[in-house]
Amino acid sequence: VVAAAAGGAVVPGGDAAETPAERKLRRMRVFVLVLLVLQNAASALLTRYTRVKRVGVPMYYDSTAVLLTELMKLPMCAAMMLYTLGPRGALSDLREGFSKPLDVLQLAVPALCYTVQNILFYVALTSLSAATYQVLSQTKTLATAGFWVTMLGGRLVPRQWASLTLLVAGVSAVQLDGAMGGAAAAAGSLGSYYLGIFAVVASSALSGFANVYFEKLVKTTPTSIWVRNLQLAFFALPQALLFMVKDSSAIGLTGALHGFDGAVWTAVALKALGGLVVASTVKFADSLLKSFATAVSIIVTCLISIPLYGIYPSFQFVWGVALVIASVFMYNVKKPPPQ
Repeated sequence: VVAAAAGGAVVPGGDAAETPAERKLRRMRVFVLVLLVLQNAASALLTRYTRVKRVGVPMYYDSTAVLLTELMKLPMCAAMMLYTLGPRGALSDLREGFSKPLDVLQLAVPALCYTVQNILFYVALTSLSAATYQVLSQTKTLATAGFWVTMLGGRLVPRQWASLTLLVAGVSAVQLDGAMGGAAAAAGSLGSYYLGIFAVVASSALSGFANVYFEKLVKTTPTSIWVRNLQLAFFALPQALLFMVKDSSAIGLTGALHGFDGAVWTAVALKALGGLVVASTVKFADSLLKSFATAVSIIVTCLISIPLYGIYPSFQFVWGVALVIASVFMYNVKKPPPQ
């Protein structure tokens, strides 16, 4: 299914009609899309697992997790640079990317947005089930569309306005289901349901603004997306350190890695991988394929939540999920060019 979605058309005699470059690109698309589905679902599920009460395991500090996420991105991004550009190309790109201080300074704004968004990620999954988080986080599409229109002067066609209406209806159905004690009211939550809703909405707003801001920089400058990610980390690391002040007293008593076990380390690594996977999706796939991967990850998260957490979604929750998935496809589908 993923191969078909990625453009792996079947032709008589196999894929002999493909050139080696086309075959490599198709395989890279499949790999990136599968990775995006697994990362999205696994990150939400595992982080939720680490943010509920676990017998004999103390709760870790979300500020430490955010800092470690930014630290882990550095070697990951460096590896991708070496893979795509080679040693000489990567070094040349780094010199060019950091030779203009004013250009680099522009990344301070989206870096702050992404850092706060990472904090809100843990707040949300302390209060909401993984499935509910996955569905409600699609409100970033609404925020991105709003900032795209206001900041970049973009125009939405009627189909996209209709898809945003569907998105609001689907999210409202899921939110109402959770407020009534449905699938969203997962057992073991340490936070307030409405605090979780606020965290998701605020995170989506920050994501929408940062994505449009970052897209504008990437498309108007020749600097590679990998160097841009390193520039983001240049500002995000001190910002993440600053956020640790809120836990400084407790960290002084227990240590920064208090509560970290294998599950927490894995969840942090998956979160760090997320930004690079999205960047790879932008490079190797299009928005429709990303929508397909997003829809599959929502479904996978909902299905795995049933045996893992004993959460059986109500009809209203399923209906809300269906509306959200339909809106994602409807917003991103493109009208084919005339023959």
